[in-house]
Amino acid sequence: MTVLFLLWSVNSFSQNGYAKLLNDSILVGYLKHYTPVSGARGIEVWKDKKDKHPAKLLLTEISEYAVNKDTFKIFREFLPFQESDVYIELAQAKIISRGKIILYQITEFKNPNRTDPKTGAPIILDDNFKEYYFFVLEEKATGHKRAISTNKEKMREVLLDFFPERYLIKYAEVNGKIKYKTIPDVVKLYNSK
Repeated sequence: MTVLFLLWSVNSFSQNGYAKLLNDSILVGYLKHYTPVSGARGIEVWKDKKDKHPAKLLLTEISEYAVNKDTFKIFREFLPFQESDVYIELAQAKIISRGKIILYQITEFKNPNRTDPKTGAPIILDDNFKEYYFFVLEEKATGHKRAISTNKEKMREVLLDFFPERYLIKYAEVNGKIKYKTIPDVVKLYNSK
């Protein structure tokens, strides 16, 4: 009975993908998220659906992983905003767009520098956040990365760091004012040229 349940859970929750380790080796198979007893997050990689000993990898051991069409890069010790004390110890950054400019979306992360004074739990909100997620731009050629604040002035400053001003003006003329939620469209169009 236990074996049948185990096989059912692998079939139901695992998906084709790969995990790239910090040493650049790659494991391919069926991936499934898991949380070991320590509470750290990780990925199980099953060679096939009957694998009795899947590789259990903590996110701290992985540089990138993909599940079907979604690819995630692991950010470590990342300071997303130059003017803020937001510090990301570890985060999964979903790759939204690839090209000259790579766009990531981060939705889950811990900021050990900011805690709720009542509970002691990590908090992330400051003047850069108005959403439960934020975007990060990376210039592929140089590796230069910056997070995009939801603050309009700070957002424009970061966009100008990655895109020519004439491109942003033309984009706004054709597609309307650039808003935080339209940043993926801005990046996708730029990468298509």
